[in-house]
Amino acid sequence: MRVVRPVMVAVLIATLLALVAACGGSDVSPETSQGDTAASAPASTPTRTLAPKVTDTSTPSSSRESDITNFIFENLTISVGTTVTWTNQDRDTHTSTSGEASKADGVWDSKLLEQGEQFSTTFSQPGVFPYWCRIHPLMRATVTVEVQQ
Repeated sequence: MRVVRPVMVAVLIATLLALVAACGGSDVSPETSQGDTAASAPASTPTRTLAPKVTDTSTPSSSRESDITNFIFENLTISVGTTVTWTNQDRDTHTSTSGEASKADGVWDSKLLEQGEQFSTTFSQPGVFPYWCRIHPLMRATVTVEVQQ
């Protein structure tokens, strides 16, 4: 029993280290992005449900700012031709990736966004565009693009 216990502890520690290393990796390579460089800060763990905020954007505009805060994306309603700029306000790295969670559809895909960095894309077609974070797939929301009347 005395030999088995240290082996079990060593296996547990090795497993935990492997999990921590896997969570902190940045092996995902983005295709398109733009942004400002900001110093990275230590990662923190989310402490609440990852439900998106709903934002009323009934007044059409040519640009729309959207903050990524507390592991939450916004559901947006915008007009065709609007440019959306996401800014990561969290200490943790995020992405803005179009498609359903774990299934990017290639419409847009930010690089890894550190705190303070931004990514913008312009919506030229009407439709409903789901998006998610490649690092935190439970972060999900939708951009609804409408024809201005």
